[in-house]
Amino acid sequence: MPLGPSLRSVVAMPELLASDGVRLVVDVTGPEPAPTVVLVHGLAASVDLGWRGTGVLDRLADAGLRIVAFDARGHGRSDAPREPQWYGDERAATDLMEVVTAFAGPSPVIVGYSMGSATALWALAAGLDARAAVLGAVPSAVLEWSPADDALATTAVAVLEGREPSDAAMRWWVDFLDATGADRFALAALLRRHRPVVEHWEAITTPIVVATGVDDGGAASAPALLACLADARAIDLPGDHVGAAASLAFSDAVIEVALG
Repeated sequence: MPLGPSLRSVVAMPELLASDGVRLVVDVTGPEPAPTVVLVHGLAASVDLGWRGTGVLDRLADAGLRIVAFDARGHGRSDAPREPQWYGDERAATDLMEVVTAFAGPSPVIVGYSMGSATALWALAAGLDARAAVLGAVPSAVLEWSPADDALATTAVAVLEGREPSDAAMRWWVDFLDATGADRFALAALLRRHRPVVEHWEAITTPIVVATGVDDGGAASAPALLACLADARAIDLPGDHVGAAASLAFSDAVIEVALG
């Protein structure tokens, strides 16, 4: 008897023309009907790097979930304009809301990581209808844009636009971007408009799991986030900012929320 399609197969790779004309590439994976999760990756990542390469996408599909994931503008296979006016945290949240409307159906579970968690919070504050959310490595900048954040962003933009890195960490990051084929100038344009401080926490009523790597020194304090959110709980993940996304604990948290 012939076997049916693998739950891991990508059943569709459509494109969405965002409301401002930027083309976003979307992966839709898994069976239908099934509980749907929407994955929102972090800065300089993509569906392939942030979700497929970490094993998250396969684990969720193996659990019987339907997954909608997309390359954010400036990333992966999506359009990567090099002018700052095409970016901004409000625009990123609008992209997420448009992807949800086009592909996810009513009340999905939103899963964000790092910058993707900030985007998810902005979208939820703007009224995105979601049954729940799992947010990993939420950046501290959602609580406050600090002088250190400003200095790091300024340095990163300068390096992305051609200045020689002055420290090993920035050199590693640039080498990583070049190895993965990232568009440095698109990321620089994005960072020029990226100030993800959430202003309307009271509008976020969706149940949220805040997931933070125990060695992640750059993530927001879980107690500080819980104090801002109406319905939230925190879990610890093994690993640092990069490694925690690939942990089984992160995927297990998403599966528990989506199937619960």
